[in-house]
Amino acid sequence: MVKQHDSGAGGRVIRVEFSRPAFFLILVCLVASPIVVWRMAGRGMPDPMDPVKAPGVGTEGQRVTGPWGTVLIRQTVLEPPRTSFTYVVEPGYRTRWCFRDMDRDTLRTRLVNVGIGERDADLLVQTAVAEAQIRGYLVYPPDDLVINLHPDIRARVYALLALDPINPSYCYPHSFRCDSVDEWLQGATIPDAAMERLRKLVYRRGKRLCLSDMPLVLPLIDYPLDAINFKRALQRDMAVTMHLVVDAGVPVDMMVGYWGTGGRDDQVEPIIESFRREKGGLLDIVYLLPGFPGSRLNRFPLPTAPDQVVRDCHWASFNFMNAEPDDRYGASREAVRDTIHEHFIQVRPPVRFGDVVLLINRDNGAVIHSCVYVAADVVYTKDGPTHRTPYALKRLENVVDYYKAIAPVQVEYFRRRNTDETP
Repeated sequence: MVKQHDSGAGGRVIRVEFSRPAFFLILVCLVASPIVVWRMAGRGMPDPMDPVKAPGVGTEGQRVTGPWGTVLIRQTVLEPPRTSFTYVVEPGYRTRWCFRDMDRDTLRTRLVNVGIGERDADLLVQTAVAEAQIRGYLVYPPDDLVINLHPDIRARVYALLALDPINPSYCYPHSFRCDSVDEWLQGATIPDAAMERLRKLVYRRGKRLCLSDMPLVLPLIDYPLDAINFKRALQRDMAVTMHLVVDAGVPVDMMVGYWGTGGRDDQVEPIIESFRREKGGLLDIVYLLPGFPGSRLNRFPLPTAPDQVVRDCHWASFNFMNAEPDDRYGASREAVRDTIHEHFIQVRPPVRFGDVVLLINRDNGAVIHSCVYVAADVVYTKDGPTHRTPYALKRLENVVDYYKAIAPVQVEYFRRRNTDETP
């Protein structure tokens, strides 16, 4: 995370905290880890393993005109391949809540304040295990208590847990922007008992349904293939696709000036010009992105060992313009802090391609997420460090909506100093 506060001398101090051109791109896409992408028009890469049908998301799209030209934005659902999953049921699984830097009295107060009944709070505090490393407590709530939490109380408890990355299942739950569990898991074969429990365990975070307690559902699914399809469906992610409208009347120079930010004019101009000259139509903006984001867009990263690079939002955002990724952004507080201080300047809207968007907790100044502005209020984002979340394009308002359910969010924009004159 990045924390910012006034230095007292008119400046801002940034402190970082962590938890743990053109068509050659086609070749990269062919060898990258495959996913199943359902587009609004029903097109996408077929999964040879008979994928489940993704939720319907409409077909009309939205055209938005600005300094980028005119783009067509459509919703899409991303789902990882079945081969990414294994069937594992954790024997003796116990739900664990970690509370850092507090004594038992403070722990009880926190639990009661988020809606846990006093009798249950007393039981949880009495059975809490002191943990010296976090100067706090590990709480192991009984399954019955977890399963029967009221959805509103569950959302408040899990939002509290999500403030500390030591609770990854609550920081980065399975989630999907939808109205119901049926919409989220459409097409997946799940026993009635598992669905009944699932309905009790889901909660809302903004406009998303979330699940943090998957291990309490898996034992109710008998067949390994059904369990794998269930886990796969849980990892569906709502994103958008974006195409640039290119025809004989488009202002090529203006579009090149926008998409070529960062000294990339000579890379994007031949693509736009040749596409306009030869046929026109809708140009997928993946061909206009730098190599780093373009080669990863709409893909889920492979799982990594605990001691390998943390590929989180900061790693994705601050490597956006880099020819080769700098892995320090996934491991070093100093690397991110120094990069912001030395190579970025804060700017006000209108923002443009390549600007880094920081979502800052209004209460304590901690940056809880970073992403990169693309166009038409669409950002390039990696929501969390896990392999469960893809590199994707999403509407900024949807990203903000998700994180503001955890904490009050302030949006700030930063631009690389070596780009064109800042406003």
